[in-house]
Amino acid sequence: MLERAAIVLVVAAGCASGTAHVSPPTPAVDPNAPLLSFERSACEGDCPAYKIDVEHDGTVRYDGRSCVQTRGRVLAQLSSEKVDALRAAIARADFARLAERCCVCPFDDAPTITITVADPAPKTIENACGSQGRAGIVRELADSIDAIVDAKQWIGTDSDQRRCGP
Repeated sequence: MLERAAIVLVVAAGCASGTAHVSPPTPAVDPNAPLLSFERSACEGDCPAYKIDVEHDGTVRYDGRSCVQTRGRVLAQLSSEKVDALRAAIARADFARLAERCCVCPFDDAPTITITVADPAPKTIENACGSQGRAGIVRELADSIDAIVDAKQWIGTDSDQRRCGP
């Protein structure tokens, strides 16, 4: 019995001295961070440039920059079903497993898609061009986000964007 107590003391002392294995803590989600931040950058042509933030409660903040029908800021609200659809699209894309820089183009005028998801751990992914492999998954997710938040109401049609020009 005395021998067993001595072993327990040695193990406890090892834990207290910091030699025990401790998993790193999971980064905390900032409660003030949007659920999703999504941005398409400008290019030398008629690429729409805008940013959309979606809060956990469905609040949408749109900021149209160039080659869009609505420039400036717009505030909107998504239903809880649409917020759930965003979460499902993020899960289908397996966002947590995607590389942070999926595709980098050799061109300076290529538009960039940047997506940041806050939950379960904050992560940002950039896709500067391409639609093959994992880069294609990022483009599909971007298109899903546009459809779920109904971005066409602000960015306009493809013909509206073509009239923008450089």
